[in-house]
Amino acid sequence: NAKAVAAFWGRPIEGKVPYEIKAISADQTELFITDVLGWPFNDINAMVRDLSTIKTKDILVRLNSPGGDPIDTFSLYHAFKNHSSNVVFRIEALAASAASFLPLSANEVQSYPSSLYMIHNSWVMAIGNRFDLQDTADILEKIDTNMQDIYTAKTKIGKKEMADMMKAE
Repeated sequence: NAKAVAAFWGRPIEGKVPYEIKAISADQTELFITDVLGWPFNDINAMVRDLSTIKTKDILVRLNSPGGDPIDTFSLYHAFKNHSSNVVFRIEALAASAASFLPLSANEVQSYPSSLYMIHNSWVMAIGNRFDLQDTADILEKIDTNMQDIYTAKTKIGKKEMADMMKAE
């Protein structure tokens, strides 16, 4: 399964460093997130544990990600949201799909004029009978609602408009 997922994303599994934590000073830590979020590319639980060890006043997260697993990303979102440091996310190039709601956990979000940001409804590749597929659709609806709530809370855009934006990708 991991090889199939890696082939879909066109990315290797071995030999990659999906994130890096670097102490800049006694007051600031820099965290680089530079790949697909979640299995099989990185262990979000390890990332959450590593984040909990950071005790500096400020954390700068430099993000460049095409997205990934939204469930894993929700876990990381909450870890950043509840962290005691002042968290700043900087979108270095891309915050797409599941990576699009991750920066919204921060106290501040920065980007460059050339940075790209893409939101959409969740999707999955699934097999099964009609009952399996309906269960999958129900789960996707819950994920979409969670993402929509995060987007609307941070942007103050209405839920209907946000749902339309997500649908339009």
